[in-house]
Amino acid sequence: MRRMLLVSGLALGVALMNVGVGAQAQDAAVIDKAMKAVGPAFGALRKAVEGGMAAESKTSAETLSKAMAETEAFFKSHGKADGVELAQAAKKAADAIAAGATGDAAKAAAGELGKTCAGCHGKYRDKAADGSYTFKPGA
Repeated sequence: MRRMLLVSGLALGVALMNVGVGAQAQDAAVIDKAMKAVGPAFGALRKAVEGGMAAESKTSAETLSKAMAETEAFFKSHGKADGVELAQAAKKAADAIAAGATGDAAKAAAGELGKTCAGCHGKYRDKAADGSYTFKPGA
């Protein structure tokens, strides 16, 4: 009985430690790294969508989808529900293109992605003089 209680107690302790680690807020460098992939991928996506280049659109959309998953995790770690929703909406748009949306559907998804990014940048990103962005301190 004691052994069973000890094992149960240890399992509970490990589980609680893992919850604590998962709940720890990620450093702003995490979102900055993800966003460094977004800029070039979004530019390439828009060009590919406008040019009707499905394979190139898919590749860029997959990069964006991965970055949005990382962005969602970042906002979750900071308890920012609106940031999570923005990242999910952007990922959904990128996933639609990656899944094969073409023509007007791809253009609409790219437009939605751009609006979502702009909304997030307005609230959570600061633009530097050189045109780069950083996560707003305290946001």
